[in-house]
Amino acid sequence: MALVLIILVSLLLWVHLAAVAVLLNPVVRNYAMARVAGGLAVMLGLFFLEHFIGLGARPPIIVVTTPLCVWLLWRQRAVLKEHGSVEAMFAVGFLYCLAWRCAFPDIDLEAERIPDLVFIHDYMAGGKLPATDRWLPPFDISFYYGFQHYAAAWISRALAVDGGVSYHLGFSVLVGLVTAAVGSAVRLICGWKPAPYLVMLALLVGGNGVSVGLPALVKKGPELFQSSRFLGFHVGDHEWNALGRAIGWTFNPAQGEFALEFPMDAFSYLIYIGEYHPPLFGFLLLGLSVLSITILERGSQGRERAWALALLAATVPLALIGNVWVAPLQAILVVCICVYRASCRETDWLLPTLAGGLGAAGLCAPHLIAFASQPITQQSSLKLTSIAERTPIGQWALMFWPVLILLVLGIWSRRRPRFTLFLTVTWALLMIFADVTFNDDLLGGTWNRYNSTLKWWPWIYAGMTITLAANNLDSSNRFCRWGTVASLLAMSLFGGRLAQAFVVREKPSALRLSGHHWITQHATNDNLVRALAARPDGIAMESGPVRENSEHSVLTLFAGKPAYLGWVAHQDVFWRGGHPEIERRRREIDAFYADQMADPAAWLVRRNIRYVLWLQRDNTDGNRRFRILSDKIAAEFEWYGVLGEDDSWRIGFWERKTVPARRD
Repeated sequence: MALVLIILVSLLLWVHLAAVAVLLNPVVRNYAMARVAGGLAVMLGLFFLEHFIGLGARPPIIVVTTPLCVWLLWRQRAVLKEHGSVEAMFAVGFLYCLAWRCAFPDIDLEAERIPDLVFIHDYMAGGKLPATDRWLPPFDISFYYGFQHYAAAWISRALAVDGGVSYHLGFSVLVGLVTAAVGSAVRLICGWKPAPYLVMLALLVGGNGVSVGLPALVKKGPELFQSSRFLGFHVGDHEWNALGRAIGWTFNPAQGEFALEFPMDAFSYLIYIGEYHPPLFGFLLLGLSVLSITILERGSQGRERAWALALLAATVPLALIGNVWVAPLQAILVVCICVYRASCRETDWLLPTLAGGLGAAGLCAPHLIAFASQPITQQSSLKLTSIAERTPIGQWALMFWPVLILLVLGIWSRRRPRFTLFLTVTWALLMIFADVTFNDDLLGGTWNRYNSTLKWWPWIYAGMTITLAANNLDSSNRFCRWGTVASLLAMSLFGGRLAQAFVVREKPSALRLSGHHWITQHATNDNLVRALAARPDGIAMESGPVRENSEHSVLTLFAGKPAYLGWVAHQDVFWRGGHPEIERRRREIDAFYADQMADPAAWLVRRNIRYVLWLQRDNTDGNRRFRILSDKIAAEFEWYGVLGEDDSWRIGFWERKTVPARRD
C-alpha cells in the first residue's frame, strides 16, 4: 500500500504541475520556463493570499482541479509531446531524489530534519499567515524563511497525506524542478543531445574538487560527509595535518590552534543527507536564473524575453523568503546580467526587470515586513573577512579545480567571446565576494565562516558548472569539448561513493515516508503516536527539554500536535535571539515533571496545555512521581494509558477534560 500511495500522489503532483505549465506556455512562450516557474508562481500567489485569509487545513480543491488538469493535458497532449524532453529532465531529478527518500525516509535527529518537518507542520494548519509555531505556541514563525516548507505543506493540505510524505515528495519535486531548469538551459545553448544529461549527472551525483578522489589517497576510508563537506573534518589526524600544511593551513593542535572550517554542501550531498533545508531552494533559484540567462543569450524576443527578464529579477525577493543566505549572491548575479545586457546595447531590459522584481517583492512583502522586525535578523550581518581568515589558496584550488578547468577551457576556445567574458567576470566576482565577505552570525572562532562557505560555495560551484559546461560543450574546438566532458565525468566520480552508500546502508524504514519508523518501530511509541494523533488538536508537553537535538517533543510532532516547547537551542539561539520565554518554559517543564509545583493542574490550565505525556524516561524511582502528579491534576485531566497496568510502570498521556480556550 505504501508504494501505491507514493505512485498515486506522485502522479497527482505531476498532473497539476504539468497542467500549470501547459496553461502558462502560451503566456510566457517558453515551456521550460513555464514548467519551472509555474508552480512557484502558484505557490507565491497562495503565500501572499494566506497572509490575509487562511484557506484551511483541508481545502477541497483537489476534487475540482484534478479533472480539470487531466482534461487540459488531454486537450494539449500535442504540447506535452513536443516538450517531452523537459518532462523527461524533470523525471530524472524527481525519480532520483525519490529513490533516496524511499530508501532512507527517516526524519530523525540528524542535522535539521526534525526542525524542517516542524515548519511543514506549522503551515499544514492552513490558518492566516504567519502560521503559529508548533514548537512554541502561540508565537508565530515570522522569524524564518520557509517558502519551500509552505509549498511542501500544500501537498499535505491538498492531498490529505501526512507531513512526512509531504516532506519527501516536496523534496523530490524541488529536485525535479532543478534538473528541468538546468537541462533545459543547457539544451538551449548547446545542440549536442547528451549535453543536458551530462551536466545533470554532474549536478546530481558530482562532488567538489576534493571529494572526487583526493580523500581516498590521503586517508583510508573517510566518511562520506567528510569527503564531501570538508577538506578534512578531524583536523587532528596526522594525514590531514600534513595535507593542511601543504596547502596553506597554519595551525598547531598541540597549542589549541585549529584551521578554520570551510565546508561545502554540494547539491548531491543535500540529496544524500535528506535534509529539506532552505539551501535546496537556493539551487532552484539558481536553475531558474540560468534558464533565464540562456533564453536571453539565445536571442529571444517579445514576450519570451520579457518574461525571462522578469523572472530573473523575481529570484531576488524569492531568495529572501526561501533562502536568505543566497540573496546577496542572487542580487549580484542579476546585476551582472543587467550590466551585460546593457553592454550589448540593449535597452528593453529595464522595464521587465523592474516589473518582475517589484511584482515579486510585493507578493513577498507581507512576510518580509514581519521577518525584518524579528530580533534574530539583527544578529547577523555581512562583514569583511580578515586577512587571516581568507581561504588558503591551496585549499581553494583543491575545492574548485574542476570548474576552474571549465573556466580556462572556455576562455581558450573563444566560443561566444562576449558571453564567455560575462560568465568569467560574473563568477570571478562572486568567488571574490564569497572570500572577502562573510555573514557574521552566531558562530565564531574556527567556525566563523562556516555557514557562509557552507551555503555560498556550492551555489557558486553549481552555477559555474552549469553555465561554463553548457557554453564549452557547444564549442567547435574538440579539445574544449572533450576537456569539458572529462571535467564533468571527474566531478561525477563522487557518484561512486554515493552508489556505495546507497547499496551498503541498511534500509529498515524503506518506503515508510511518514518518517517516524526509527522511533515508532517500538510498539509502545507507535501506539502512543496513534492514540495522540486521533485526539483533537491541542498543545502537548513532554519532559526532558535540553539544548541539543533530542527525542524531546518528537513524538508530539509525529502525532501532529503542537508542543509547549520544542528544541531549546533552536528556539533560543538560532530562531528567536534569546527570548526569555524559552528558558522560562524549560524551567517550568522541569519543575512540573520533578513535582516541584504546588498546583500543577492550575498551571497546566493557565498555560493552555491539553496533553501531558508520560514516557519511558519518566519512569524513574519506582515511578513514584506518577501517582503524585496524577492525583494533583485529576480534577482537570484524565489518564490514557498505552502501557502498564499498575503505578510502578506507566506510559501514556493525560488529556484535559474540558476543551482549552482558543488563543489566536
